[in-house]
Amino acid sequence: MSYRAAWGRLKASEERLGIQLVDRSQGKSMHLTKKAKILIDQFDTLEKETADLMKTAYQGLASIIESDKEKT
Repeated sequence: MSYRAAWGRLKASEERLGIQLVDRSQGKSMHLTKKAKILIDQFDTLEKETADLMKTAYQGLASIIESDKEKT
Protein backbone atom coordinates (compact mmCIF):
# COMPACT_ATOMS: atom_id res chain seq x y z
CA MET A 1 0.00 0.00 0.00
CA SER A 2 1.33 3.42 -0.85
CA TYR A 3 2.04 6.04 1.79
CA ARG A 4 -0.70 8.23 0.32
CA ALA A 5 -3.28 5.42 0.48
CA ALA A 6 -2.31 4.53 4.06
CA TRP A 7 -2.49 8.18 5.11
CA GLY A 8 -5.93 8.50 3.49
CA ARG A 9 -7.20 5.43 5.34
CA LEU A 10 -5.81 6.74 8.63
CA LYS A 11 -7.50 10.12 8.18
CA ALA A 12 -10.80 8.48 7.17
CA SER A 13 -10.67 6.19 10.22
CA GLU A 14 -10.04 9.14 12.52
CA GLU A 15 -12.98 11.00 11.02
CA ARG A 16 -15.33 7.99 11.31
CA LEU A 17 -14.30 7.24 14.88
CA GLY A 18 -14.14 10.86 15.95
CA ILE A 19 -10.79 10.39 17.70
CA GLN A 20 -7.16 11.03 16.88
CA LEU A 21 -5.32 7.75 16.31
CA VAL A 22 -1.82 9.05 15.67
CA ASP A 23 0.17 11.73 17.47
CA ARG A 24 1.96 13.76 14.80
CA SER A 25 3.43 16.39 17.10
CA GLN A 26 6.92 14.91 17.38
CA GLY A 27 8.58 16.03 14.16
CA LYS A 28 8.36 13.53 11.34
CA SER A 29 7.75 10.52 13.56
CA MET A 30 4.26 9.38 14.48
CA HIS A 31 3.07 7.41 17.46
CA LEU A 32 -0.24 5.79 18.31
CA THR A 33 -2.31 7.75 20.78
CA LYS A 34 -3.38 6.20 24.06
CA LYS A 35 -6.93 5.82 22.71
CA ALA A 36 -5.63 4.08 19.58
CA LYS A 37 -3.68 1.60 21.71
CA ILE A 38 -6.78 0.91 23.83
CA LEU A 39 -8.84 0.44 20.66
CA ILE A 40 -6.31 -2.05 19.28
CA ASP A 41 -6.19 -3.97 22.58
CA GLN A 42 -9.98 -4.16 22.70
CA PHE A 43 -10.15 -5.31 19.08
CA ASP A 44 -7.52 -8.00 19.74
CA THR A 45 -9.56 -9.24 22.72
CA LEU A 46 -12.75 -9.27 20.66
CA GLU A 47 -11.00 -11.11 17.83
CA LYS A 48 -9.66 -13.80 20.21
CA GLU A 49 -13.02 -14.24 21.94
CA THR A 50 -14.78 -14.52 18.58
CA ALA A 51 -12.27 -17.10 17.36
CA ASP A 52 -12.73 -19.12 20.56
CA LEU A 53 -16.51 -18.95 20.19
CA MET A 54 -16.34 -20.07 16.57
CA LYS A 55 -14.05 -22.97 17.48
CA THR A 56 -16.44 -24.12 20.20
CA ALA A 57 -19.44 -23.81 17.87
CA TYR A 58 -17.64 -25.75 15.14
CA GLN A 59 -16.71 -28.52 17.56
CA GLY A 60 -20.32 -28.74 18.70
CA LEU A 61 -21.58 -28.98 15.13
CA ALA A 62 -18.91 -31.52 14.22
CA SER A 63 -19.92 -33.76 17.13
CA ILE A 64 -23.57 -33.63 16.04
CA ILE A 65 -22.59 -34.59 12.50
CA GLU A 66 -20.39 -37.42 13.72
CA SER A 67 -23.09 -38.79 16.03
CA ASP A 68 -25.56 -38.78 13.12
CA LYS A 69 -23.07 -40.70 10.96
CA GLU A 70 -22.70 -43.36 13.66
CA LYS A 71 -26.48 -43.91 13.74
CA THR A 72 -26.67 -44.71 10.04
